[in-house]
Amino acid sequence: EAVGVGGFFENEPRHPGFRLRMMRLLGGLSSLTPGAYCRSGITVPLRLLTPDSPLVAVDRLSGACMAWRGAIAREIRFEESFYGYAQSEDTLFSRLAASYGELLICPMAQCEHLQEASGRPDLVQQARMKIFNRYFIHQRVVPNRALRDVLWFFYANFLDIMLVSTALFLRGKLRSGFAYMYGSLLGLKDIYDTA
Repeated sequence: EAVGVGGFFENEPRHPGFRLRMMRLLGGLSSLTPGAYCRSGITVPLRLLTPDSPLVAVDRLSGACMAWRGAIAREIRFEESFYGYAQSEDTLFSRLAASYGELLICPMAQCEHLQEASGRPDLVQQARMKIFNRYFIHQRVVPNRALRDVLWFFYANFLDIMLVSTALFLRGKLRSGFAYMYGSLLGLKDIYDTA
């Protein structure tokens, strides 16, 4: 019955961390259920699952490790505007595919998530792409999207920007913190320009 199945990253931290706990406490996330897509437009990381979990139904799969039913993947297709690094393309594809059936994580299918820094854009571009793509996805996949959802989106993403930037500042990465904030502001401008 499943339309997509993902694996389990064994080399990622399992605890929610300060940012996610604060997002939940301050209402930016509706839950901390691993793999949930909240109406605020923010996803809860799959890394919060444990390797001894049974098959788990989720709202999204991770682009680094997933398999899809071919007919559905050919019908949905990759969003061409998400070119290059394509931040959050897996979330969009997952949410569109979920209308056809269940998405599952199989914790017995384990792999490592190895990130190569040179394969990612600079922090300004990443932050810009992150906020803009989240909004694009939010517009397409939130059922019965209302003004309340749009306001929640901006509130939750403002929280996220502040928490990520503050964490970078506290670690002494001032340049990175300002780059992240600047990129996020550019992303918000992109949203305004396309509205």
